[in-house]
Amino acid sequence: MALANQDPTVKTIDISMDSPGGEASAAWRHTMQLVAASPKPVRILVGGMALSAAYGIASQAGEILAKNELSRIGSVGVVLSVRVNNDIVDITSSNAPDKRPDASTEEGQQTLRAQIDPVEKIFIDAIAEGRGTDSKDVKANYGKGATVLAGEAIERGMIDAYVETSEKTK
Repeated sequence: MALANQDPTVKTIDISMDSPGGEASAAWRHTMQLVAASPKPVRILVGGMALSAAYGIASQAGEILAKNELSRIGSVGVVLSVRVNNDIVDITSSNAPDKRPDASTEEGQQTLRAQIDPVEKIFIDAIAEGRGTDSKDVKANYGKGATVLAGEAIERGMIDAYVETSEKTK
């Protein structure tokens, strides 16, 4: 992206995306910030899917276009997968009771949820800013963790149009 931004012959940066997402990390957040800060217009062209962390990156572009009606969009949320194994017992030090919460208990699940909810807030706030809306709209209308097909994503404001529609209007 840096090379495209430096090249005077490049007018628009098109990024082809087909991804189930990935991990919320500092590198992911940095990529979102790079897309948002690009001095040139950035368009995301979604093939099969732009889900989860990939959708977070796409949300920072000026325009998100789906290849066709079967492109999947969304999966806005954060998940933590925990293996519960009764053969292992973790005992933490006295001052670290939340280091290894027991995911098989409601108390442990609440402790773990408290650790991932701040990540979700960053995710939702970034999507809201990138899409020019607010967090309340993202929470209510961007699928609540589910994925939606492109037509519904357009109706919800998650993406802008189909590639064919956008190209015809230029």
